[in-house]
Amino acid sequence: MLNRRRSMLLSLLSRPASPYGAGAALVRHLQEPPTASAMDPNDDAMWASLPMSFGKQTKKANVSAQFEATKRASSGVQGSDAKKEELKAPSAPKPPSPRRKPADDSDSDPLLSDSDSEDGDNTSLFPISHELVLKDHTKPVSALSLDPSGARLISGSYDYNLKFWDFAGMDPSTLRPFRSMEPNEAKPVHHVEWSITGDSALVIPASSQAQLVDRDGDKICEFVRGDMYIRDLRGTSGHVAELTSGTWHPTDKKQFVTASADGTVRVWDVNNTRKQVMVGVHKSKTPGAGRVKISAVLWSPDARFVGAAAVDGTVSLWDGKARSWSRPANVIDAAHLKNTETSGIVFSRDGNFMATRGGDETVKVWDTRNLKKPLSTRSGLSTNNAETNIIFSPDNRYLLTGTSVPFNSPTPGTLEILHAGDLKSAASIPISNSSVIRVLWHSKINQIITGSANGDVRVLYSPEESVRGAKLCVGKAPRVRHIDEDPSMAADIDPSAASIILPNARPEDRNETFSNKTKANMARKNPILSRRPQIPAAPGPLGGTPDQRHVDENIVGSDMRNEDPREALLKFAEIAEKDPMFFGVYKKNQPRNILAGETGEEEEEERKKKRRVLKRVRGLGSMHIVTFYILPPLIHPHVEGTHSPSPPCQLQQFLSLCWPPIDYMKTKRKRPYQKTSTRSTQVTNT
Repeated sequence: MLNRRRSMLLSLLSRPASPYGAGAALVRHLQEPPTASAMDPNDDAMWASLPMSFGKQTKKANVSAQFEATKRASSGVQGSDAKKEELKAPSAPKPPSPRRKPADDSDSDPLLSDSDSEDGDNTSLFPISHELVLKDHTKPVSALSLDPSGARLISGSYDYNLKFWDFAGMDPSTLRPFRSMEPNEAKPVHHVEWSITGDSALVIPASSQAQLVDRDGDKICEFVRGDMYIRDLRGTSGHVAELTSGTWHPTDKKQFVTASADGTVRVWDVNNTRKQVMVGVHKSKTPGAGRVKISAVLWSPDARFVGAAAVDGTVSLWDGKARSWSRPANVIDAAHLKNTETSGIVFSRDGNFMATRGGDETVKVWDTRNLKKPLSTRSGLSTNNAETNIIFSPDNRYLLTGTSVPFNSPTPGTLEILHAGDLKSAASIPISNSSVIRVLWHSKINQIITGSANGDVRVLYSPEESVRGAKLCVGKAPRVRHIDEDPSMAADIDPSAASIILPNARPEDRNETFSNKTKANMARKNPILSRRPQIPAAPGPLGGTPDQRHVDENIVGSDMRNEDPREALLKFAEIAEKDPMFFGVYKKNQPRNILAGETGEEEEEERKKKRRVLKRVRGLGSMHIVTFYILPPLIHPHVEGTHSPSPPCQLQQFLSLCWPPIDYMKTKRKRPYQKTSTRSTQVTNT
């Protein structure tokens, strides 16, 4: 061994000088495989253990194995057109075919062509062979949106949260969102949608105020809420009831439309959060219906129509290019069953056709140029959620929607792919053991995303047909985990732990960390494991007691209860004396203030006292007249023309208090015994 190493060094020294130095020559020599004559048979193990290069080695991912791990157990494709050749993957990947300009609308429109007479393009594979499951929500997923580039996904749920997923930032071992936020406290999310530029997203929570968030999940703005006490809904600046749906303008990145349970459809400008641009009020023809809830709204791709569905079964088409709305352009009175929520509306790419997903378990296709009756109807598609949507495929040949199943049903929820022309089933794909609520097919990456009632977000893709998206994270090598992140190589030494874990111990010597009672308590706190229903909101204000320091520093007037009002006014006495604002005119003609002798309260008290005395005098008026006739000499001493002696002191005081001077002074001067009134006669006779 030593002789071999000595010969290697001598051979290196005997070589001519290299411009890269002896170190580079040594590296090249080590990289060169030894010849059979120079190799010792006993050194094979040593050469196998020596590295062939320096530095950190890049761990390569086994892409084919990772793709195979995400392959679906069975495609579950059923239907009249699901032939075996549809399941064969093409040899070379190809993007979705662009739309060809038709020579004649009646011949080239995919909606007007029958499913049995389609050409060979119908055998193209749906991207459903593989799936990636994203689990982070704890309640039904009610909103899904993928940005125009197909890089970031937003999911909303009944657990009040929005989850932001970045396909390029995830790998098979870290399928977690990079941001989670609660747009409105204790309010489910009904809808979320990226803008046409992808720089912001529209959030429709279960409140009366829409929100905008940026790509990182930070709130940009929140739009105003209307005055609920105004009866005319056109006079309010915003919605007065819970929002149900919303969507962006197809070409204008500054406008979007929202629908609400108050029966209005409102168009907003992102630069004005205090008032809508225009408002349309739905007026139901049902007697005594009042405000009718709008359950779905959508702008057509050509911006000609704004479709709105109400719970009274009507579907209204508003003029999408008008500057104000007084009434809808077209109305379908009985589009779906009354008192059911039409959860989805979708327009074809040219805006000539419209499909609706009704709460009566039907899907209908309409011609926007003739809305008297639907072109085709498909029934038996169960739905239990108000957010179940319907979409067109990128080539407008198919319609996609989800179906609902009862809780713990053995039948799985399916993704239904229907022919857009006659609504025949092209494929029925089982997704999970719960209802399929949201469906999304992104044309740029050619992947289908579904949201289920159990909180799962599933990305269906094909390794050959799809581009980026889920393939980015599935094709990555697993991240090298630190030893502390590996639970099999670390032990819990928390004092509250039941025991110490020995990872490499025998099974009979390994103790449980938690008792069965502790595990049951932890499972009870998990809403999925415990199957706990949604807890209703508790009465009263939410949250705890506010921080007193925060209140004192940020709320104006929070310390006024400890302030003396007299001292607060005297602070401005000197300033008011030097520069009087309201009484400057008195500075010359009345430099010294002349105050009133009595205050307003004292004057009012004096007037009340006089009124009380007058009431008492009027109540004793008849007694005065009797005294006048029985004791004529005892006339009030101040009455002119009487010369009777003064009455005794006590009687004089009584007469001074009880004498009605007003009635006496109004009468003429007559003899003392003359009757002065009819009332006096009656009293005297008695």
